[in-house]
Amino acid sequence: MSFPPNTFNQVNSQLRSLSEEFSTLPESMQPSGMLDYIDEKLRAFELQPTRFGDAGISVDVMGRMSGPEMTSLRVENNTPLNVSGLKVPQAVVGLAVAKVLWGFRDEIKDGVRLIFQSRDHEAFDNARLLIKKGLLEDVSVLYGVASTSLVSEQKVGINFGSLFPSSKRFSLSIFGGNGRIPAQRTLVNNIQIAADVVLTLKQAINRRTDPLKPVVIAISSIHSEDDRRSTQGKVTLEGSFSTHDDSELERVRNVIRDVVKSITYHAEFQLDIKNESPILLSNREATKSLQHAAEKFFGREHVVTLEFPESNLGSFREYVKSVPASVLHLGHSSSHSLSPDLGYELLAKSVKTLAWTLTQNAHT
Repeated sequence: MSFPPNTFNQVNSQLRSLSEEFSTLPESMQPSGMLDYIDEKLRAFELQPTRFGDAGISVDVMGRMSGPEMTSLRVENNTPLNVSGLKVPQAVVGLAVAKVLWGFRDEIKDGVRLIFQSRDHEAFDNARLLIKKGLLEDVSVLYGVASTSLVSEQKVGINFGSLFPSSKRFSLSIFGGNGRIPAQRTLVNNIQIAADVVLTLKQAINRRTDPLKPVVIAISSIHSEDDRRSTQGKVTLEGSFSTHDDSELERVRNVIRDVVKSITYHAEFQLDIKNESPILLSNREATKSLQHAAEKFFGREHVVTLEFPESNLGSFREYVKSVPASVLHLGHSSSHSLSPDLGYELLAKSVKTLAWTLTQNAHT
């Protein structure tokens, strides 16, 4: 698929127009109002969207033939993309991609599905509902878009490895005061031990794990037995940790055990670790396609390979559990000195990258 020379200017002006319209919408607008707006814009492009309550909208851009499988782009409507001082909702990029695809529908052999999902406190439930409605049943590969501070301005990132880290939950119970050795029952204040564990654990994890395989650990609750000897009774800490490399699991387990042993003195303890979710990988073939398109429109020197993305992809995790996926990461920095004109130029290149990727396996 090729774009005529004037396509760039058309996409740029379309992005400006959509962004300006979005900026006039009230920030307090409910998901239903946002979806009404998106539905209206898609119909203005002569497309026929399908609404799924307040969870989201899908629209199919069909080509000359109706193939058994489709490629798909999912955007989270209000989630911002920060590019060169601009903050543009993902829905703007999704609508611009829809406009480009509709303009080139005669060159598309099969079809492309665009998913506009609502972003609110129920984002994960929205994703699950859309999946349950069958939006991924005939999708062969899914793409997403996000911004990241791991890539500098004017560049984009792709990654062939982990999109989402594995997540493990752990429970650490300390039995000092009511332990099985009577002589030790009065020697240990388990609440103090629990506090010391919390303070020490994160530092120990950072020192003893591979800095190139980061581990994030968090304590979510501390519970003590509610009796008059609570300082000596059972104390339970519950928490979680995540890693992009499961080879770090045993190391983390040993660090937790060593920290507890060094602090608990004579106390007994029990450590239980349970898998909550596995590592979710970027699909290699889909990422190759995305990389090729990014190099085509941004230039090879502006495409960076990421080992691990930032974990700002939110409910996109729910989709990646079901279909092969990849993500285009737009670089940004905290600087606001760059020109908004440059921001729209970069967004236009992103739209063309996504549109070309979505159709390159389905065009003649």
